Amino acid sequence: MPLRQYCAFIVLVFLGMLLSGVIFISSNQMSCKQAVIDRIFPLLQYNQPSVLSGRTDVVPISSWLAPIIWDGTFDPKLIDSIYIPHNIKIVTTVFALGKYTRFLQDFLESAEEHYFSGYRVHYYLFTDQPEAVPSVKMNENHTLTVRKVPSLDRWQDISMGRMEILENLIANELIHEADYMFCLDVDTKFYGRWGAESLGHLVGVIHPWFFDYPRDSFSYERRPESQAFIPAGEGDYYYTAAAFGGVLEEVYRLTKTCHEQLRVDRENNIEAVWHEESHLNKYFLYNKPTKLLSPEYLWRDINASAGQIKVFVISDGEPQVQDVAFSSCPVEEIHLLTPLLSLLRIMRLRQSVHFSHLAMFVGLLLSGLMFLSYTSYWFRYTRFLQDFLESAEEHYFSGYRVHYYLFTDQPEAVPSVKMNENHTLTVRKVPSLDRWQDISMGRMEILENLIANELIHEADYMFCLDVDTKFYGRWGAESLGHLVGVIHPWFFDYPRDSFSYERRPESQAFIPAGEGDYYYTAAAFGGVLEEVYRLTKTCHEQLRVDRENNIEAVWHEESHLNKYFLYNKPTKLLSPEYLWRDINASAGQIKVVRFSHVAKNNAEVRPNL
Repeated sequence: MPLRQYCAFIVLVFLGMLLSGVIFISSNQMSCKQAVIDRIFPLLQYNQPSVLSGRTDVVPISSWLAPIIWDGTFDPKLIDSIYIPHNIKIVTTVFALGKYTRFLQDFLESAEEHYFSGYRVHYYLFTDQPEAVPSVKMNENHTLTVRKVPSLDRWQDISMGRMEILENLIANELIHEADYMFCLDVDTKFYGRWGAESLGHLVGVIHPWFFDYPRDSFSYERRPESQAFIPAGEGDYYYTAAAFGGVLEEVYRLTKTCHEQLRVDRENNIEAVWHEESHLNKYFLYNKPTKLLSPEYLWRDINASAGQIKVFVISDGEPQVQDVAFSSCPVEEIHLLTPLLSLLRIMRLRQSVHFSHLAMFVGLLLSGLMFLSYTSYWFRYTRFLQDFLESAEEHYFSGYRVHYYLFTDQPEAVPSVKMNENHTLTVRKVPSLDRWQDISMGRMEILENLIANELIHEADYMFCLDVDTKFYGRWGAESLGHLVGVIHPWFFDYPRDSFSYERRPESQAFIPAGEGDYYYTAAAFGGVLEEVYRLTKTCHEQLRVDRENNIEAVWHEESHLNKYFLYNKPTKLLSPEYLWRDINASAGQIKVVRFSHVAKNNAEVRPNL
């Protein structure tokens, strides 16, 4: 080969190798970049949830709408994708006294395998024998602190004493360090996942011996002399004291109350039949748990079976109590430093959340419950006001304090409707607009400004409903939640690929194919004031960006609402009973229509189509 051709060949080979290297480096960088993206923002692709199918062998919700957590009722990967990015911190305390230290090895090793894997966990271990604590390798971000406590001769005293220890621990050390706390018994072992699905405001675990028993078989304290007394015919479930928890403030309230009641009983020379567990059940009777864990989360014994139990999370080790001189009482504390909980702490919203549950049982009035109704700004929509307001006064939060804010371009057209006691109406004039799309998209900005400028210290909850609707049944405290979405009546039984999400990547409302949970209606949504403010502020900003880019999402504010709910999951969903298509439209699953669109001719009432 001539020298010139040889040189040319070498150059071509070199260039080829160089080009291949560039392609490899480029593709590798892209792969790394995608890996980083996937790690920080995990793809939310998972099986579409359903409102019409699920486990039929168990009840997944209590009569006061607290979820009951069973295997198959939640998606663990989805839950972790929501919680883990918030760098949640979990503190866990366990009591192991006397010969109960024999259970520590299994408890800690199994916990390190299954308990809040991937989260920050801090165990607090209370024992009278620190030297007997086994050396167990902790996972990354898991730590163990051992505290020495005095020995006691009676297991009853140990059992009853931990409420006081928990109360003091919270008040003196954890008040600014923990968000959630759990208490677990040490004579147990983990066999499966215990994760963020267990977190709640106030969490109780249904006792594995009584979950399928009638109420009159529960071993409540039946002597009126005890502070733990529960009369015959009362009670919901029988709860175990071997596992309970919740946000720090709620566990503090629980332990403080139980400690005080135990003290009164001691002064009166009476011990409740099951000691602290009896007092715990009394507390849960009048302070309903906001989340219940099924007996999967504390089973009788790994060898005991029941048809409903598909997965064991924790099981009792069946200790030989007669061989144990000293009893041990476990305590576990969990702290979740999420924006949600920080907000709860800052705004003290825990009071309003707790109050919303209390209101169900004692008939108290919500302080500052705000209901926002957008009548639309088109003069033709004022025709719906009479039916809307009259039906609302018959069915909407009867017995609660309600303040309607009505926005209209024709205040003189607002009908005179008699308000119930503690219900008031404020009418605000707004300018007319020519396009219904502008009206629809503009209310997010109005809501954001209303909350920031007027309602920040005046309301606990806010709802926004469309005016071309009518109430036909109760809409009450069962609808209250931190962030509330309503499943759209046209799509509740449709597959995800049929949802009318915004599919153009140019829009801020874009949702990729294969993602999404439900399709939510913008005609009804709400929640606590701070969450609605965050929602409206985000949607307003995204609408503004779209407007600057000369694009309108396919369903305007509703498209942006659905995008928001995809990445900020509602904490409560209202079924299509809470906004039906039309009272004359039927579906087999819809037994009660509480609130419905009314039949109308869009061409007649809208200024443009």
